[in-house]
Amino acid sequence: MPEYYSFFSGTYFALSNIGGLIHPNASKKVLDELSAALEVPLESGTVNRGSVALAP
Repeated sequence: MPEYYSFFSGTYFALSNIGGLIHPNASKKVLDELSAALEVPLESGTVNRGSVALAP
């Protein structure tokens, strides 16, 4: 099973037709694979004061 499957959750991954934000611990390989598959740019990071969860 690919590593990125664990990031497919609204808590660790936010996506729109313009781009996406993924869990800050996602590897460069995961970002590149998902970005290519989804055809949108992706970045890793946080929005909740450094919490690894993107949504409460």
